[in-house]
Amino acid sequence: MNSFVLSSLPLALPLALFFSAIYCAGKWSGSSEYTAFRSIGFSINKILVPIVSVSLLVGFLLFILYWELIPSGRAYGRKIVTEIQSKALISQMQPGNFFTQIPKLLFFAEKIDPKSYKMENVFIYQDVGTDEEKIIFSHHGQLVIAGSEKKSTSHMKLWNGDIILRNELDSRIDKLSFKQLDYLLPPLDYYFDVSVRPNFLSWNALGKLKERVPNLLEKKQIDIERKIDIYSEKLERLWQSILCIFFSMMGFLCGLGHFRQSSKFKSFLAFIILIIYYVTFYFFNGLAKKAMVPYYTPYLISFIVLLLITSYLKASQKWILGS
Repeated sequence: MNSFVLSSLPLALPLALFFSAIYCAGKWSGSSEYTAFRSIGFSINKILVPIVSVSLLVGFLLFILYWELIPSGRAYGRKIVTEIQSKALISQMQPGNFFTQIPKLLFFAEKIDPKSYKMENVFIYQDVGTDEEKIIFSHHGQLVIAGSEKKSTSHMKLWNGDIILRNELDSRIDKLSFKQLDYLLPPLDYYFDVSVRPNFLSWNALGKLKERVPNLLEKKQIDIERKIDIYSEKLERLWQSILCIFFSMMGFLCGLGHFRQSSKFKSFLAFIILIIYYVTFYFFNGLAKKAMVPYYTPYLISFIVLLLITSYLKASQKWILGS
């Protein structure tokens, strides 16, 4: 739970500031405190100072958490989920019985140790989705649960066996013997390498990963989308802190108004602002993932959009005071 709470902070904190600022401004307006402040000469800029100060502190805290703690929490949470799924899978496998719960795969083991996950006389039949069939025989096997190593994975290790590939079109049979084989069952093909996942890495590790991008692309260990993720990760973490400032200001300005003004209008305006931002950001983010625009385009366009919205809301306060 701690890991998932940490992972949700980048999304939760800006929205929390947004809605709490709306509530705070609504209370000020409802009790005419806002009108009193303006009538004694407080400008809107001076009124926004405590709101911006709080958002700066929250944004700085979020950036500090993003430096090491949030990425580590994400990696740990992913490892725990992998471990739970792996244990759930092995609990359904009974020694001496055929396991048929996986589509297009038949699994059999003569003996299975429920504690060490060691197996004897393993048989696997897999329909690979083409004209070929894959059959694996192994004298010994073991399900390896995700550990604390950099490569967080669950897979099956097989020793001393054979792989038989049979082509249905020409009835050709190929046989390959092995001493050790790492085999991923289809439910476990969420295998991933933490070292090339930018959202699981600390701030310092991101710089080292960025230097490896050309080499990783050449070896086809990452694709273009992953390359964009690596280049934009630091900007993404900075952006979440900047978003705290924008959301707190926009929320406060949305909540301000004459004490007789309906709160339904304020809620509707806040809802429209959120839609505009998220549609804009994710639309250009999708283009950036496809390398159609530079990776920084979603952040630049969103910054301009939020700046225009904040300026409009700020300018509209002159009309609200005189209404």
